[in-house]
Amino acid sequence: MILSGETGRTTALCATLVALLALLSLAGCGSSGGTEESTAAQAKPVTKKEVVHRAEVFCTHGYKAQAKAVEAYAAKHGIEWRAPNQAEREELNREVVLRFVEEKIAFWKALPVPPGDGPQIQRIIESMERGLEEAKRHPGVLAAPTAEHPEPFLETRELTGKYGPWICGQA
Repeated sequence: MILSGETGRTTALCATLVALLALLSLAGCGSSGGTEESTAAQAKPVTKKEVVHRAEVFCTHGYKAQAKAVEAYAAKHGIEWRAPNQAEREELNREVVLRFVEEKIAFWKALPVPPGDGPQIQRIIESMERGLEEAKRHPGVLAAPTAEHPEPFLETRELTGKYGPWICGQA
């Protein structure tokens, strides 16, 4: 994680635990029974509704954790987080926010894909990756987008909004 010090380690640990719990919940419980019924239940494809729900839970939790991490980082570094100047916004985005975007990308890549939804989910992931790279190249765009460098997650918000879990499009 990009954060430094105890806050960074705590945030990294929390984020890692959340990702692990999310992945474990996706895996479900195995069965030692070999009946046709248990095999059929395990082979049942995930639905879009299930994926949207999982993504909403993960991203809502992540968004709250991100807000706390921003506040903690700001306090530790003497930044008035409710009214940071441009340089401080860039620092907060670079040091805290982008790590949460990376975690969302990893989460989306680990999600099971409902039948027929692969292209939509792939577009969401690719738009997040493009937004992340743009934000890394031009750190000011999240804090103050320009005509030349618009806010890098607009496409992601549009795609996640259309698919269902709109909060996952927030940086």
